[in-house]
Amino acid sequence: MLQDDLPYLWNVSLRFLFTPEHIFSLIDFLRKNNVKTVLDCACRVGYPSIQLAKAGLTVVSTDGNSKMLENFRQNARNENLAIKNYLLDWSNLRKLEKTFDAVICIGNWLIYADSWGGAIDWRAADILKNIEENIEFCLKQMYDRINKGGLLYIDITSQDEYNRGNYAEKKYGELVKDSKTIKLVWKITHDWKNRIRVVHSERTEGDVVYEYNYYSYLLLHSELTNMLKAVGFTRIEKIAASEMNNYDGFMCY
Repeated sequence: MLQDDLPYLWNVSLRFLFTPEHIFSLIDFLRKNNVKTVLDCACRVGYPSIQLAKAGLTVVSTDGNSKMLENFRQNARNENLAIKNYLLDWSNLRKLEKTFDAVICIGNWLIYADSWGGAIDWRAADILKNIEENIEFCLKQMYDRINKGGLLYIDITSQDEYNRGNYAEKKYGELVKDSKTIKLVWKITHDWKNRIRVVHSERTEGDVVYEYNYYSYLLLHSELTNMLKAVGFTRIEKIAASEMNNYDGFMCY
């Protein structure tokens, strides 16, 4: 197997993880809530920033990964869109010095707050406590970017995945891109003792298999809800949307 390229992998994975109906449902929801300005604080390669901008919303996009942001900028140029974007991690969102009707964090990225790339030392003393505190701190930065009466939309690992136990394999089927057939399989392990979630991604393109490992924290839905309340949200609604193949969403007010 060959090591996969993360921006390209995510460009492809989006087509497996979110149905076309997902963006229409999101746009409709935002409009019904009178949202006109949006901060996409995990824009990655451009979903859903680009789609929201094309729908007429004013979007600012941030990401903490420079390669992802470079890919985002190219994708936006391809759509003839000029979306303000910044290389910022969640702990520095205050540097934007402005607030928005809605903040969105889509793609299950919150659980990677401390563990992106597997660089974290999971054996270090108090590491789990530190991760939880940092996730809550990041949520507070998101909360502080929201206008009065605004909302946060965030998603994390689905309860369905957690219910499958310590191992789950997800075969997402296949699609055709640039005349090539692409298949995607995720092999997911849950280490509940150390609270580590590992997704081993295998993307098959033609006869070549590319692999990539995502390392993240096993964050329970109840823990996320408690953190959201702690940073100031008073109403939290969980959504298990059929348009998302892997995640459960939370609307927070």
